[in-house]
Amino acid sequence: MKIAIVNQHFHIGGVETFLLSLIRQFERLGHDVDVFLLEMNYPNALLPDLRNLRVGIKAFDSIRIDGDKRPFDVALVTNPETLFETLRQIELGRLQVGSVIVGVYQTRMYCLDRGPFNLHNRLTREIFSRMPVENAVFGNDACRDEHAKMTPSMVHAPMIPLIVDVDRFPRRPPRDPAAPRRIVSIGRLDHFKTYNLTMPDVIRQLREKGHDVGWDVYGTGMLQPEMEQRIAECGIGSAVRLLGNIDYASIPRILADAFAFVGSGLSMMEAAACGVPALPAVEYDDRPETFGFPHEIEGISFFEPGLRLPRHNLVDKLARLIGASPAEYEAIGDACREKMSFFFPASIAERYIEIFQKASFHRPAVGALRFGAFKASAMIHRDGSAMLKRLGLRKR
Repeated sequence: MKIAIVNQHFHIGGVETFLLSLIRQFERLGHDVDVFLLEMNYPNALLPDLRNLRVGIKAFDSIRIDGDKRPFDVALVTNPETLFETLRQIELGRLQVGSVIVGVYQTRMYCLDRGPFNLHNRLTREIFSRMPVENAVFGNDACRDEHAKMTPSMVHAPMIPLIVDVDRFPRRPPRDPAAPRRIVSIGRLDHFKTYNLTMPDVIRQLREKGHDVGWDVYGTGMLQPEMEQRIAECGIGSAVRLLGNIDYASIPRILADAFAFVGSGLSMMEAAACGVPALPAVEYDDRPETFGFPHEIEGISFFEPGLRLPRHNLVDKLARLIGASPAEYEAIGDACREKMSFFFPASIAERYIEIFQKASFHRPAVGALRFGAFKASAMIHRDGSAMLKRLGLRKR
């Protein structure tokens, strides 16, 4: 098959690292892949990894300006902007595509409702609701259920889990019990990853209980100023390191020294694959809560707020982990890794190809007016939010 993947950028993030593994498997299966990026000038830290694969890499602007007459069997889009851009350029005849597949890898990506003034969110929900059900692929069942609240038919959409490349993330050696207890979080500091705002108080409480723990945070994003404020308020500046963005190749080394991992997305799953006791944090939540270690959670949804599962306080779970014997600690790491075996890469790529082959050629019409309204609303929201944050009138 000839596959086009349209993504926002290729910086370090869960979707981007997933796409790297997926593309690698597509090539192993003999398929051709081209990647189009909406933000080619973004600090795309993963572009070198992408260039190491046999893929075409182009700015999406090249389609807007000159078109791309090569026919693709399928286009996989990964967020609302890539969906609107792809549908519009197909309508204009600048992109030749058989089927359009919507990848849904974040809890509320296509069903977010931020109120009546966010026209782009409403238009996203409208267009997504008119996609053929078989052309939407969800990363887990909780994400699918969340979208089905707005679009009930999506409860029947295919669900294919993310990839955890166990070759890239082997089981780490047993941890030295005398090593420093560094809790690690990796990922962009996006608005829905609210555990970054509750973790400072978790660290404070653990240290007040006499546990000498620290927190290493890798990533940058919109939550960082508020995080820094909360770290200062909790008086734990000496125990926290905000280490910024990292080279993806360094993640296994970082995880090898971690005492525990707290976070969401693919990085949590990669930590678990390494045998690090990993606690998935509940996204969008203003409380420091988790559903437990991956092996304690039924199913393959770990951090979506709508899960009807018992919740646990992160302080309690981490305190019990600190009190575990070395054998108990390593057993938790082994169980975390065993849970990740469901996400091994070869079978995931084969299931994607099956979906591509069965996909509908139908796609919703966007039209010039709806496309322009989406772009304008998204720009106003983005620029307006940035201005309000500069003025101190909005935190995130």
